[in-house]
Amino acid sequence: MGKNLFDVINKYYKEAVGGMVQKAPSTLNRGEGTELDYYIFKIDLVGSTRFTLTKTHQTYLKLAHTFLSSVDEIAREFGAEDNQVEYVGDSIVAYFRASEVPPFEVIKAAYWCREAALEMKNLDSTLNKYHFLTKSIIHSGKLIMAKIGPRGDSLTTAIGPELHKACKMESKVLPGQGLVSKEFRDTLQLKQRIVLTPNNYKEIKVLKESHPAPPLPRPTLADYLASKPAGIGAIPPSQPRTLADFENYLRPSKGIGAIPGSLASFDKPIEAPIPRLIYETKKEFVDYSIKMGHNT
Repeated sequence: MGKNLFDVINKYYKEAVGGMVQKAPSTLNRGEGTELDYYIFKIDLVGSTRFTLTKTHQTYLKLAHTFLSSVDEIAREFGAEDNQVEYVGDSIVAYFRASEVPPFEVIKAAYWCREAALEMKNLDSTLNKYHFLTKSIIHSGKLIMAKIGPRGDSLTTAIGPELHKACKMESKVLPGQGLVSKEFRDTLQLKQRIVLTPNNYKEIKVLKESHPAPPLPRPTLADYLASKPAGIGAIPPSQPRTLADFENYLRPSKGIGAIPGSLASFDKPIEAPIPRLIYETKKEFVDYSIKMGHNT
């Protein structure tokens, strides 16, 4: 390697330090990024690699070009950003600016992209042997639009944890189905959510009811006197049991140094009782299936 390794990494590190700015993605400099709300749509062909292993390169080219190009165009038709559609193998990731595109348009894009893939079976006898089932993912979240890498002077790329979350959702999707996250579902109008059905969930504990504990009884002088053992300091039953009488009886002249420290407990505030809380386990859905229709 002709270049000093530290010089290479230090160059790009310096470009990225303090690089989060508020400006349009098209005006970013290399190493800068800006945070924006996006809808993320990912669609992937299921088992295409296995299908094409025994086919000619010409078949692979026809399949890949037709699928990727068609899905790309359909996604843009429904509002995906022209310069933010990425090809990843035999899948596409498209980004819809949340401030500019109604979320239901992304649902429409997912539906028609799936239909386009299924229709490809009818193009020729070779492709007819492949099922063309897809997996679709839709998520909503903040992404960092940044100019990254040596091509960063001209290439803006979406990065961030929400993109990783969207990609990981694919493992939960059955072939031929689509899945949306709870975050995306929450952006839809109530009447639009009819196209979704609850899918995966997590269990959470929520407070069902709270029963206050019974108040702690405050000790009384009578309680103390009743527990006083016979002997030095004991009070004859015939003597009036009042606090004044008790204090006089325990004067130093009686041979007892001072009032027992336990009397001080009568002046201490009683600690508030801890309430008894009762919880119940509920299901909180984390994603929803899209009612796509037929699977063949």
